[in-house]
Amino acid sequence: MLRIGFLCHFKIKLVLICAISFLSCSKITSESGKDIVNKSIEAHGGNETFQELKSVSFTKTTRLYKEDGSLESETSQEQTFKLIPDYFLIIKWMDGNEEHQITYDRNTLIKLVNNVNVEDQGAIENGLKLALSAEYVFFQPFKLIDGNGQLSYEGKQMVGDSIETSVVGIKYEDDSPSSDSWCYYFDENYRLVAASVKHNNRISLIENLDFQTYKGILFNKVRKSYFVDAALQKKQLRAEYHYDIIETRQ
Repeated sequence: MLRIGFLCHFKIKLVLICAISFLSCSKITSESGKDIVNKSIEAHGGNETFQELKSVSFTKTTRLYKEDGSLESETSQEQTFKLIPDYFLIIKWMDGNEEHQITYDRNTLIKLVNNVNVEDQGAIENGLKLALSAEYVFFQPFKLIDGNGQLSYEGKQMVGDSIETSVVGIKYEDDSPSSDSWCYYFDENYRLVAASVKHNNRISLIENLDFQTYKGILFNKVRKSYFVDAALQKKQLRAEYHYDIIETRQ
């Protein structure tokens, strides 16, 4: 009789433990993609602080690497975002002996080469892509909730064999079957630590390796991009990006 009572008591405890474990796991996995991104925004300084940012300028250095690991090229851009009261972007860089500049105010993009206006439509379209991508990339994770993107929680994933992350995918209304597929990876503190993109059946993983704080906002400082396999195992270092914020009075 005592043995039966002990077994029943043990079974009840086991059921309770399993139920608690299930509820704990449910609490973690029940977060939506939007929940995770909103918590990441708070971890990076908060949306209110971001909305109060008047401007930011920085130098972006990009290094591309060949398959054997040797340096392929190095370029530098100076980017200035004026956010308040009206949006205005300036990007400047040198290409050989030519000085390039684009300006963009949400309505009009102007490209200059050696202070001469460029009217070629292809160059204007490429300049617009550069302007839009520059904003989207630098102001992560804040820009993940802009526009018509649909966020979805995709589960857990190890990044770099040491960081367990929550994965959020994003899709847009105008995506086609051939569109790039993006995922974003958030650590236990909801910092955005990596992103991946599938482009033409090739996957790239971009790790955010170092951060910097400016006006209360946590920005990326050093990023590295790798070609990876489906399990995000690194195959080749492709690019390295350094963002050095220029301190200015606002």
